[in-house]
Amino acid sequence: MSSPDPITIPASAAMDPTPLINAYLSGPEDMPPPPEEPEEEPKLVKPENIRSRFWVHFMKYDLEFHPDKKNTARCSLCGKDISVKQGTGGLKNHLKFKHPEENSVLLDNPLQPSCIKMEQGSPSRGGTVAYISKKKPRHE
Repeated sequence: MSSPDPITIPASAAMDPTPLINAYLSGPEDMPPPPEEPEEEPKLVKPENIRSRFWVHFMKYDLEFHPDKKNTARCSLCGKDISVKQGTGGLKNHLKFKHPEENSVLLDNPLQPSCIKMEQGSPSRGGTVAYISKKKPRHE
């Protein structure tokens, strides 16, 4: 078998790559922005049966709406998600390094977590207001 003859393309038939290069180099400025999807507000619930005082500044995700966030808490102060899969140490460290003033209030108050009362409210972020009761818990 003989090999096929090479095909020659005349120079006049060759495509000018300039428009393609210019379109590539012009970048995203010439492209319309993608349509913005409104970010849905996460569904949060206040934690129940808490034993750690650090939960005062955190909310849990409603698992009905966010089943993938089972081990995640959201900071009511800044909105950052923190893992609670291994306990509340992440909550403690987040408050310690990102919100030192709020952390010091919690650490300075010798009251037990049972004295912490959480209510629905309208703070600037988070939707929850935490109060620390003046009453000390009764020890029986």
